[in-house]
Amino acid sequence: MPDLDGLTAGEEAELARLRREPRVDFEGYRRVKRSALARAFQQFRHREDGTPRERAFRDFRAAHAGWMEDWALYRALHSERHKSWRDWEPPLRDRDPGALDEARSRLRQSIDELAYVQWIADSQWRKARGEANARGVHVLGDLPFMVAEDSSDVWSLQQFFRFDGEQVAVEHRRRLDERLRERDRRQLDGKAAGLQDPALDLLRALAEMRVALVDVAPGVDDRDHGLALPVGVVVAHLHRPRAMTERPQVVRRKPARAAQLGVGL
Repeated sequence: MPDLDGLTAGEEAELARLRREPRVDFEGYRRVKRSALARAFQQFRHREDGTPRERAFRDFRAAHAGWMEDWALYRALHSERHKSWRDWEPPLRDRDPGALDEARSRLRQSIDELAYVQWIADSQWRKARGEANARGVHVLGDLPFMVAEDSSDVWSLQQFFRFDGEQVAVEHRRRLDERLRERDRRQLDGKAAGLQDPALDLLRALAEMRVALVDVAPGVDDRDHGLALPVGVVVAHLHRPRAMTERPQVVRRKPARAAQLGVGL
């Protein structure tokens, strides 16, 4: 990492201790990584003000603002409270605009650091993928369609989820099937073009971002790599024991290059 001169003596000693353990202490490794990344972020702030790297970071953040800002705020708040967002104070739980503005202001440095770590991870992944591609290795990715209730996605898009899934499962499935048939028919007829929905826009953006990080994605007919994966429809209704979507997600898999695959809803 260009912003990290090296690990401290304490971090090196902790890593040596962790490596001697008979079982992997994931939280211990996370503590060392977080300590080093926090120091790297401070170095970045002091060294890169007004430089091309700072502009690259700002461009990355702007390009991913649709999901990253809410995610970073959620993570910063979660780190303070260590409990599900459903158990937060009502103004934050219910996303009162004034409470969110106050939290963003108070947690600005933590939010900026979280965004920085995402930028570093993205940069490192793209570099590793490029080196793999140069050696003839292609990355196969996946498009997850499940979502955890205690997540930034559900917290930021509460209006699209139901939290009484067990009680309404049968009725929900019936209504879901009806909506899917109607939406599928409209899509096939070409009548769904131009529909706008903030949740679906976010899902499309997230899917496009994930596909852009790999060389081959499920449901893609990628002839350059000699792969012909199945073409079909994946019906993904997000659910957890306490959370169920009001709106189904239909991912229509089309014969296309990986970089062109989106989520058709």
